[in-house]
Amino acid sequence: MESDDLGMYYWNRDFEKVREYLKVKHELNEQVRDMLTAEELADLKALFYIGRGSEQGEHYAQVLEHMKTLQSEPLSIDEIDSILSKTSLLENIIIGASLVGRPTLATRLREIRPLPDNADAPVLPEDTAQNDSEPPETTQPA
Repeated sequence: MESDDLGMYYWNRDFEKVREYLKVKHELNEQVRDMLTAEELADLKALFYIGRGSEQGEHYAQVLEHMKTLQSEPLSIDEIDSILSKTSLLENIIIGASLVGRPTLATRLREIRPLPDNADAPVLPEDTAQNDSEPPETTQPA
């Protein structure tokens, strides 16, 4: 076969590495499945999709309820993999947590891995670091 032939062998593949990757991925997905409840996975998905921009932060409760209806009990590996395989998972969860009024969670996640400089994360003022269980205070226009 010619080196410039774009047939099946146009790059070197290491099938043993692929098998090892898939094995480790499956083991990690199983561990996450054993650690999360269906409600926690639904919350994770809701924050991700809000952070990605698919939904507005104000719609968090509705998005969460919708995600809960999509979960099975017990959780399947496919359900876990569908969210954990997102390359922008952490970044969008951080953004989503900020948008739904959970600044403490967003800050803790940022400490794990800061957002890239080009991310569209909302900037929260320092004085908004409040208890995540309480909604942010709003003021009425005069």
